[in-house]
Amino acid sequence: AQLAHQGLTRQMYCQFTGSSVEQMKAEARKDAANSLRVTEAVLKIAELENITAEEPEIEHTLKHVAQQNGMTFEQIKELCANDSEIEKSVVHSVVTGKVLKLVREAAEITIV
Repeated sequence: AQLAHQGLTRQMYCQFTGSSVEQMKAEARKDAANSLRVTEAVLKIAELENITAEEPEIEHTLKHVAQQNGMTFEQIKELCANDSEIEKSVVHSVVTGKVLKLVREAAEITIV
């Protein structure tokens, strides 16, 4: 999907990178596995720290999404009412942001 969005086919991408379709798929699998691990870690931290998305945070995010997409807040709210996956995605985004903020604040940075 990312390649298509950029106007590329798999074959074009492989030509540009000097790789094969099999190598591209292996790399995509690796990236997907890493993404799943990060998502699971974020969800576990949210659970352990009792981090949730509050209504004002959800509304703020929806307003931002509406603005980015040239829509009104009412239009985006209607989309959420008609498609629970959109609202789940927004809630996940809010929770992820809060977890990442918590992790950044708790991190001890050591310069090597």
